[in-house]
Amino acid sequence: MLNRQAISVFLEAILPGKIKKVRINSRKDISAIDVGHSAAVESLHQLTTVGEMKVRAYISPGQGTSVGVVYDVEVSTLYADLPILIKPAMEGAIIKQVTRLGKSRCVKLVLHGDGIPAHVKVGHFRHAVQLFVPKLLQCHKCLNIGHVSSVCVRATVCSKCSGLRDAKASTVGVLKGANCQDAHDASSTCPHLKEEQKVLKQMVKDHS
Repeated sequence: MLNRQAISVFLEAILPGKIKKVRINSRKDISAIDVGHSAAVESLHQLTTVGEMKVRAYISPGQGTSVGVVYDVEVSTLYADLPILIKPAMEGAIIKQVTRLGKSRCVKLVLHGDGIPAHVKVGHFRHAVQLFVPKLLQCHKCLNIGHVSSVCVRATVCSKCSGLRDAKASTVGVLKGANCQDAHDASSTCPHLKEEQKVLKQMVKDHS
């Protein structure tokens, strides 16, 4: 169970007097921290643990922004060097935030305005910018979408047959998708999940 008082003590110890409010979305396993000083944002962005919990920090892009992604950026490039290397390729474009996606060669850009540019410069080279579409939240326990396994209170479901068992223990030969009941396992090939991902992509395009 999440110990809210322990989290408050931890945050106050690293940023005394800077934390205004913490808001928790238990279903999505997300906590939003409001601060009263811009310098505190960068300190929180560097966190990888809060107490004994492992966390992944990101800065909300906010209104009046769009989010793109650039591919094929060397993983050896230091995180601190990314904002120095990645610059607008056209006059008037403003890059507000640069974040590498995990340990991949993909870098997420938060840009000022409602649209993304066709290109940015990474060093002296032009790189194409694509619209950033987040992956669907899917629970690896019950296999439903919309939440993550760390907050799931449902029973474990087999990804092969949708029965109440772990997939490793399943001996059922008939495949059955957990989200659409069709004859396939619960993977990204599921037509229902593909349709939900298309809806999410359209929502990103529409800024909804």
